[in-house]
Amino acid sequence: MHSEIKPMSKLEQNGQLIEEISCSSAEALAALVQRCNKEGRKLLAAKAQKLPVSPAQRLSYFLNFDECQKIIDHSRPDLVMSVETGITLKALQDYLRTQKQWFPVYLADSNISLMEFINNGDAGALEHAFGEARDLILGMQLVLGSGEIIKCGGKVVKNVSGYDLSKLFCGSKGSLAIPTTAHLRLFALPDEQCTLLIGFKQIDEAFKFANELCASALPLSCLEIVKESLLADSSFSPKELGGQSAVLVCVQLHGMPSVLSELERELSELPSLRVGQKEKLEATEAEKFWQFISSPRHFRNELSCIELAAATRSLQELCKELAETFPELSYTARPARNKAKIFFPEKIKQEQVIDLIRSIISRSKSKVILALADESFLYKVLSLPEEDLVLNELKHRIKREYDPNSVLNPLVSI
Repeated sequence: MHSEIKPMSKLEQNGQLIEEISCSSAEALAALVQRCNKEGRKLLAAKAQKLPVSPAQRLSYFLNFDECQKIIDHSRPDLVMSVETGITLKALQDYLRTQKQWFPVYLADSNISLMEFINNGDAGALEHAFGEARDLILGMQLVLGSGEIIKCGGKVVKNVSGYDLSKLFCGSKGSLAIPTTAHLRLFALPDEQCTLLIGFKQIDEAFKFANELCASALPLSCLEIVKESLLADSSFSPKELGGQSAVLVCVQLHGMPSVLSELERELSELPSLRVGQKEKLEATEAEKFWQFISSPRHFRNELSCIELAAATRSLQELCKELAETFPELSYTARPARNKAKIFFPEKIKQEQVIDLIRSIISRSKSKVILALADESFLYKVLSLPEEDLVLNELKHRIKREYDPNSVLNPLVSI
């Protein structure tokens, strides 16, 4: 075995032992992937964890990349840094805070690695202003499913001619390649924040106000629409609005105190706010609130989740009818990013929700991308109405190109 490849532990799952292996370099990881190709084994780029029965039977190794946390380069004037992807987001943010800089993501678990963040692709509610992982990752070094080490992108913004492969790999759930080094786009650390929750009785009122905010050109950091019942019985539930509003429009602003006061005043003068009620969160409450909103399932793991991507009007119709049909169902929507997440308890079957989504889509003739994300790494993407054969073949060609023997993450179908 390669000297930089070390067995760590074995986790028994449904009668099968899955080994967790530590790699201390990109070269060691490439050697491990090459071995998987030769032996017909499967690798998941994540620490050892419990998995559903069927996926666990298809997996041979978990990857632990904790030894690779080195900050390779940090150009403070250019707001760019290069770092190994084993570093946790908490360690990264702690370092950047000493430099008065910031990597703008809101995630429920700050102890996940940069590798996991890139594989998942979701930056949380701050996506409204700063974008997803594909916008924050300028370039990478990766190990492909073939065991080849490649580089893509660059160290500066807009430094790529042709197709930027970094955008393809971000959010691919580690099914095409495993990032080992990343070049990050940074921002100046904000002086202060202001978080406002505006409550509305009707979802139509909430979306109307959110659309008005998007058109206002106010420099919002976060803009999220949330069914208030998602926050029920939690420490994140708004104290003044609790129970009075069915839907919340959640807004965050960053800047100097004088600027924030002016922005809050401008926001309060928007016409649609007259039918809503407003609550302001304290800074310590606000951080916890945005972490919760970014991933409610991390705090309430009894919920199942379906992710949607569609035009804002379609998201509004889907969230409205789903909530009317299933009162126990909740949602969050990110209108400026054309995204929504549907959350529902176990007593509502996933097939029921999907069937209703299909029915709504067939009536409205809208195009929706739907992702089933029951588990952290069990992930399937569908296009509704059903995707055409050309798109399907393109997905298979991409998988064959970068992971010809399907070694990486057998739990995902992008």
